[in-house]
Amino acid sequence: MTPEQFEAQHQLITQMRERLHTLQLALEAATVCLERLEQISQHSQNN
Repeated sequence: MTPEQFEAQHQLITQMRERLHTLQLALEAATVCLERLEQISQHSQNN
């Protein structure tokens, strides 16, 4: 593997890691939203 290939692969891995981190944050936010919706629907069923 040439240094150029290694650098390109390293950049690709870094980009993929950043995308995974972004997806992880989005999933956490979506999970919080779903939990709040569940709480709201449970409250409305109880009333």
